[in-house]
Amino acid sequence: AIYFGNAHWHQNTGAGEGPWVGADLEQGMYYGGGEQTQVNNNSLPLTSDFVSLSLKGREDGFTLKGGDATQGSFRTMYDGPRPDPVIAGLCGKSGTYQPMKKQGAIILATGGDQSNAAEGNFYEGFMATGYASDATDAAIQQNIIGVGYRNLEEPAPACYCNGQDTSCAPHCPCQTATGYCQGWDSPGTCDATQDRTLSGCVPQTLVV
Repeated sequence: AIYFGNAHWHQNTGAGEGPWVGADLEQGMYYGGGEQTQVNNNSLPLTSDFVSLSLKGREDGFTLKGGDATQGSFRTMYDGPRPDPVIAGLCGKSGTYQPMKKQGAIILATGGDQSNAAEGNFYEGFMATGYASDATDAAIQQNIIGVGYRNLEEPAPACYCNGQDTSCAPHCPCQTATGYCQGWDSPGTCDATQDRTLSGCVPQTLVV
């Protein structure tokens, strides 16, 4: 299963502070294998707001890739043999992850241990038949980018004065501690309880 975070299973780590793309291989979570079983400095932190991840397993090893889900391409964070039991100290129930062994079900957006400590949002997942080529990986990354993930700007606060938002729009956001629209008044034109309009001074209207 794909893991994304900065946890350190038996001191396993990537470069920097994370978070990194990892492989949860059942009773063991790794950012690399072979000589990089415990420390993989090629696994760089993925810090963009939207992240795309890939884990591929083959007969003699596995590959981890990660990238920005809004632009760019996948970066290979690891491509090599499975975790070394001598370095790891523990590799699954049998003591080794070689050869590849698959059990259980296909799940998306959740962990098999039913834990609830994860943070973030999962938007979509994909599975490819066999060991996908780099070209397939690149095409999938471009498809993800095409979705257009982005953070939406927080809408500006509503500003209604005297029944229309145009009368105080130049001074938005205009809500004060009293709830009234201030700033439109010109000194000496209207008193503190009034707003200036094209038709003259009128009582202030609460901001809706």
